[in-house]
Amino acid sequence: MKLNAKQIQLACGGEFLVKGSDAFAIKAQIDSRNIEKGDLFIAFSGEKTDGHKYIDNAIRGGATVICCEKTISENTKTLAKEMGTSIILVDDSLMAINNIAKYWRDKINAKVIGITGSSGKTTTKNLIYDVLSSEFNVCATKGNHNNNIGLPITITESEPNDDILITEMGMNNLGEIQKLCQTAKPEWGLITNVGESHIENLGSRQNIANAKAELAEAIPTGTGKMFLYKEDDYRDYIIERAKLKERNIEVVLFGGREYDPSLDYAQVWAEDVVINNQGQPNFSIHTKDQVATCRLNLRGEHNIINVCAAAAVGLACNISLYDSVSVLNKSLPEVGRQEIIECPGGYTIINDAYNANPESMKVSLKTFSTMKCDGKKIAVLGDMLELGEYTKACHEAVGKQIQNIDKLICVGEQSKYIASASQIEDMILCKDNREALTELEKIIMPKDLVLIKASNGMKLDYVVRGIRS
Repeated sequence: MKLNAKQIQLACGGEFLVKGSDAFAIKAQIDSRNIEKGDLFIAFSGEKTDGHKYIDNAIRGGATVICCEKTISENTKTLAKEMGTSIILVDDSLMAINNIAKYWRDKINAKVIGITGSSGKTTTKNLIYDVLSSEFNVCATKGNHNNNIGLPITITESEPNDDILITEMGMNNLGEIQKLCQTAKPEWGLITNVGESHIENLGSRQNIANAKAELAEAIPTGTGKMFLYKEDDYRDYIIERAKLKERNIEVVLFGGREYDPSLDYAQVWAEDVVINNQGQPNFSIHTKDQVATCRLNLRGEHNIINVCAAAAVGLACNISLYDSVSVLNKSLPEVGRQEIIECPGGYTIINDAYNANPESMKVSLKTFSTMKCDGKKIAVLGDMLELGEYTKACHEAVGKQIQNIDKLICVGEQSKYIASASQIEDMILCKDNREALTELEKIIMPKDLVLIKASNGMKLDYVVRGIRS
């Protein structure tokens, strides 16, 4: 971003409490601890803390502009004047950051790609970034900052010379992706899949498909592209709902194990799949005209689909399949997402504790079942959240997926359904992450392999930190 205080004030419709220097703000922050010289600080009145308490810290940290929704003290105004910091009073900080992002979005020339899906969107976003950044200047969502605060902040982080801006889009309810699209204005879109994540709020997979389709509906007529998972059972529904054919939007399909000549769409698919004893896929990736060999560092058969998606976007940007695969073969997992940690105690952790839903839990267990080790295979599985009336059935489905492990540790109230549906005799039920760590420490030995996975709210990263030290 490169906006001065006057431009920011025009964008958010606020009024100056202090008018400071004409220096440009370069990116937005909502945490004063992350402030660097030249940042814009947006003060939010949150449930746990109030950002207005830290305005002085942001000023001292070098913020060029402050946006706040509460009046400030005379001492703070004096400090701002001394430091040359502008302070703008706005009606609503959330609206302000989105309006600033919209203003900046209209000034940049970068092609904006929106990514959503029930699972795999962060990994797919990272892989697409890896491919595209080999040829272009690319800005992308950091981590999974994909909500109505994280997405506009991502937009403000884009620079005037960026060629591509990749925005991850999450949702909990209908209409949320639509609002994100109003801010980001994506020209291309990609939906990884339609699963059961957030079914508690949405009530059915049909409504989840409707929510994901909001991205496809936002793609501009005549010039946009839409990338869809070929084997998703809601693929055609999304195409029809968003009127992609009628609006002359190019559809590209990724995934699957063969070319389907009955589909009048570009396709990227995999053949000759072999999973080695560390869970890493080897396969050939195909288009009608190109083929390349993949030997991934990433683990899990599901990453074949994610790689096909990234290669499809690369091809649309005129990056050859061979060049995309050369990059993708070197891609590594993000922290907390099937991250392999070799521990001083001689055992290995698969840290997949960042988050979980029924689809990601099943694929993680499937990958774990293919991996070999010289010790015990231990799975530490916690509750999956936001499943509502489907909670019991979804946890039982995960339990039925478990195979080829020696010890099961279930964490949380709902994980009892995983335990009861599994065929594992050697299991422990734990009420929380602390108890799980205690039990794991009792049994873990050198050469053991441990999978740790649950919804982020279960905080099983505590177990990872405890057992790796």
